[in-house]
Amino acid sequence: MTSLTTLQRRPDRGSHDRTLIHAILDEGLVCHVGFSEGSQPFVIPTGYARDGDRIYLHGAHASRMMTTLARGVPCCVTVTLLDGLVLARAAKRHSMNYRSVVIFGSAHAIESRDEKRRALERIVEHVVPGRYAQVRAPSDAELDATRVVELSITEASAKTRTGPPVDSENDSQIQCWAGVIPLRLRKDAPVFEESRGEFCVSTDRARFEIDAIHRWLSREAYWSPGITREKIVRSVEQSLCFGVYGDAQQVGFARVITDHASFAYLCDVFIDERFRGRGLGHFLMQCIHRHPELQGLRGWFLKTRDAHGLYAKSGWRPLRMPDRFLSFTPEEPPCSSTR
Repeated sequence: MTSLTTLQRRPDRGSHDRTLIHAILDEGLVCHVGFSEGSQPFVIPTGYARDGDRIYLHGAHASRMMTTLARGVPCCVTVTLLDGLVLARAAKRHSMNYRSVVIFGSAHAIESRDEKRRALERIVEHVVPGRYAQVRAPSDAELDATRVVELSITEASAKTRTGPPVDSENDSQIQCWAGVIPLRLRKDAPVFEESRGEFCVSTDRARFEIDAIHRWLSREAYWSPGITREKIVRSVEQSLCFGVYGDAQQVGFARVITDHASFAYLCDVFIDERFRGRGLGHFLMQCIHRHPELQGLRGWFLKTRDAHGLYAKSGWRPLRMPDRFLSFTPEEPPCSSTR
């Protein structure tokens, strides 16, 4: 440890514990690399991987960052995990809960192809464990076009903040909410896509046409008349959704509410009226049932007024034990007390 990693401000939040430093590096996916070329400083985000007490960085052989780092110039690598927004009653006391690592040093270029392969394997495995064994390994030409450097985690420190806001006694009397809004990085379900002729079904959120979905569900679907666009956006964000596409536009939609382990509730199934009668509803159901995140569930449920035949083609049947199922609709609250 030198003056570079001696914690000056709030040293109580800092640590040089190797276990903590390694844990933060292992959880993070992106680091920021700071270096200078001449009088110009740069900070570049990139992927990385830890291997024992060193980290690997990689990039195009001719990239500015990799060329500079390979020369052994001093650099700084940081990784930050944001865990929450800390909202206090005084503007000055707002903060964030976080875990971070700062590493100082000079990188060393890896020249051996075998060592490069090992480093690139670590980087791929860091992002998606088990993936490297499933894909083609880099060729010699690809290795020659890639520069890999390693940086020792010798001069490193961690810093963290946890817990609620710290309000002064006077500010604690202010009548507004104060607390922590938790944040976390979450992997969404893999994008699933299947084609049949000129049509395809996809779970790619970037393709969803929210205006079309809102029009269908608010104006044409009997189960959600007048539903707001805001509710549509929120429901899409919180569900596993499927879009049907053809003629360069979205022509259908379905939404699955699930814990990905035990149950799934199918809802908002809709095919644009202009594209009905082409078997798209059945094709959509087949894709939903084949989605890899929906395998092995203990039960599926849905409600329908007039599409029993469509669902029967996909194996859906009435409840076998309806006497065991209950429902509650907010518009029909339970009886209130008369006392």
